[in-house]
Amino acid sequence: MACIYNIPYGVSFLQVLAERFLKCYQDKPLALSNVIFLMQNRRSCQTLKEAFLQANGLTPFLLPQIVPVYETDEDELFFESEGDFVTDTDAAVSPVERLFLFAKMIVSKKSAYNIKDISYAQSLSLAAALGKLMDDVYQENLSFDNLKNIVPEQYAEHWQETLDFLKIISAFWPDILKERNLTDLSKRKNMLLEQKAAQWMKEKPKNKIVAVGLDAPFDALKKMLQSIYALDNGEIYLYGLDRYLPDEQWENVSKTHPQFQKKEVLRTLGLTRDDVEDMVLPTNKYRADFVSEVMRDAQTTDGWLLLENNAQIREGVKGLHLLEAADNFEEALAIALMMREVLEVPGKTAALVTPDRHLARAVSSALQRFGVEVDDTAGLPLHLSPVGIYLR
Repeated sequence: MACIYNIPYGVSFLQVLAERFLKCYQDKPLALSNVIFLMQNRRSCQTLKEAFLQANGLTPFLLPQIVPVYETDEDELFFESEGDFVTDTDAAVSPVERLFLFAKMIVSKKSAYNIKDISYAQSLSLAAALGKLMDDVYQENLSFDNLKNIVPEQYAEHWQETLDFLKIISAFWPDILKERNLTDLSKRKNMLLEQKAAQWMKEKPKNKIVAVGLDAPFDALKKMLQSIYALDNGEIYLYGLDRYLPDEQWENVSKTHPQFQKKEVLRTLGLTRDDVEDMVLPTNKYRADFVSEVMRDAQTTDGWLLLENNAQIREGVKGLHLLEAADNFEEALAIALMMREVLEVPGKTAALVTPDRHLARAVSSALQRFGVEVDDTAGLPLHLSPVGIYLR
């Protein structure tokens, strides 16, 4: 059976991972290139590559194979990386082609869908939503067969209009794919994941397989994790498994709780939290306890009343600061100044984590005033690039 580890919050997940593998393979560095790391997305893959380079003192070496399971477009690069595996499924349609075909169908039959005035840009937005719905259906191994029965009869008239619109993906799209001898990208990706999982269960791979921070949101990934856990040369790494959440709350965490997917991974593998070994000790166990309390499900927040004089919570909030800014400009400038101050300490780094894209861009602009160029991992929207601004 594979080994499963947890790396606590408070330490750099990928940095710890990179240092561990470099140490394990320090006597046989070429063998590291045969290790396959399965990551969530391209951004995490790039971060792991940088972590390996930093841990190796920026000295070039052969990196391991690092694959973004959730986002990869060229699935064959991964699934044929060990040699003989060739899928018999049809080629996948391009996501861009699918988007524009959906938009074309919406515009050409807008009267049939009771749509009066719609621009092509709006049709693209609707097409993207249809594509997202389709991806979700395929990921959950569902179908559109009983779509008409999911709404009560009293809403049937309005639902019928929606059903007519959803025929784009439930009726017309399968026919288009059949004519072109293509398959949908999400469906193909799930089939490839399931086939590879089945192959690993049947023929044990020679390469070490390492699942890094993978969740189990749909069946294909659950089967993939189960197959990795069944391998003698497999390893699974979780990040930030909550050790402080009481067992009763752990068993009843809601789907919106940040620990839900970790619980799903352990349930899929038939494990409990006690079966997972901590790779390193928490750097601040009081902070971890505090974060656990902050993330309580809403129905259990009455437990906060017991924390009024809790010394551990007071220790957990040490080092946290609240900044109240008069406006967005002041907020961005204050953050930029704090990040600029970090440069005064050699080797020290800083990162801004925010869901507010406007704030992130404002901080980036403020840092440019100090001659500091930062890497915005979310990228720059085309319409805000110099070329995009010119075209607008």
